[in-house]
Amino acid sequence: MVGLIRSPASTFREEESIDSKQQGRSKEEGVNRGKGLCFERVDEFDGDEPVVNDIDGNEEQTNIPTVEHHTDIPDVDHPMDMLSSSEVVATPFLRGLVGPSIPTNFSCHVAAKIWNNEVVVSTFVERWQPETNSFHMPFGEMFASLDDVSTILGIPMTGTSVSTNNLSRDEAVKVLVKLLGVSKDDAVVELKEAQGQLVPLEWLHENFQSVSNADSNDFIHYAARAYLLLLLGCTLFVDKTTIRVSVVYLKLLEDLNLVHSYAWGAAALAFLYKQLGMATKSTVRQIAGYMTLLEAWIYEHFICLLQEELDRLEAHEVIWDPYISKRDNHPFAEVAYYTGLLKCIDIVEPYHPDRFLRQFGRMQTILPPPLSPVS
Repeated sequence: MVGLIRSPASTFREEESIDSKQQGRSKEEGVNRGKGLCFERVDEFDGDEPVVNDIDGNEEQTNIPTVEHHTDIPDVDHPMDMLSSSEVVATPFLRGLVGPSIPTNFSCHVAAKIWNNEVVVSTFVERWQPETNSFHMPFGEMFASLDDVSTILGIPMTGTSVSTNNLSRDEAVKVLVKLLGVSKDDAVVELKEAQGQLVPLEWLHENFQSVSNADSNDFIHYAARAYLLLLLGCTLFVDKTTIRVSVVYLKLLEDLNLVHSYAWGAAALAFLYKQLGMATKSTVRQIAGYMTLLEAWIYEHFICLLQEELDRLEAHEVIWDPYISKRDNHPFAEVAYYTGLLKCIDIVEPYHPDRFLRQFGRMQTILPPPLSPVS
């Protein structure tokens, strides 16, 4: 399998599929995800605060926003007119992003609850076990498989390995000059500013955003590589600063006709495994990697997100296969059954789908020993 490091594959027993009724509450059943609570859609309520049911089914008052269903729709000219002034974001959207396409009411959107790293990411990081590369839950192990990555991101899982030698400072300068067409002096300055074999994302944006069809083919190719490098630095391979990207990925973009042939999904998962493992260290205060992928996976599989709720979570409360009704458009990626090692540049991480077979609709077998750590 190209792009993956081969290892003896596990055997998977074809067992009875998990009853779809136990996959979790679907959106059609009117259950909305909330901040550690299981919200039910309500037609009306008395008083100022809605009544919700907690994980044990007990009613309680809360001031956490819920999705409300009303038969009477207000007569407004624009959905924004329904928002109070406190619901409109006055500060920049997510890491300072600004622009005409950026929503101004993000703080009251359900996605804002999922993007809250303090609530979601840290809660799951403390359950991460680097030896098995999985979350250890009260009922067993779970984590994003190659099928999850394929379905959520839609990028290749197989193909040429995302692998190349690391660069020295001089080699990084040469790569920038050759593949982005910048001067040697500019390349040296930017590498020095980024403090390593990296370049600032803002620098890529400023130098190549003005590309047009009137430019030479060479400059258009430079701009295309700069855009792809910027994209990788903003998504799959985000570092802790979130404002720079390694030049080593630029080497993989030299031939633009081959970019689609790389196993970007497997590389992204290996990179995320590594960052989660580092984040479990008591001295680490930040985490790198594609958090949107992690948060989307959590959103699809879990309804309750707070620590005390996860501690009491049972297997039947997990949405094991959230894509079961979407398989016509997102066929199951058979490569998800692969057991072995995933690679991203100099990162090599074990991949153990046999430790979370229930995510594939199968019976969980006795867990085999994990692969030995790779130094």
